[in-house]
Amino acid sequence: MTDRGGFYYCLNQEKYLKVFLQDGYVPLDNNAAEGSINGFCIGKHIIILNLYLLIYQNICMIKKLRIFR
Repeated sequence: MTDRGGFYYCLNQEKYLKVFLQDGYVPLDNNAAEGSINGFCIGKHIIILNLYLLIYQNICMIKKLRIFR
């Protein structure tokens, strides 16, 4: 981003920057929000991976049962 681009970015974000400057409790970044949903997202992926593992194990078991018949 050029210097001119940064200047125009500030002009376009003036309303949000004023809120940040006026209220000391407003964070500049969204790390807290991302951190709060991080556990949920990771947990969801673990559940999905466990389901795939269970499906794979059942498929393997069915294939073994067909071999021994």
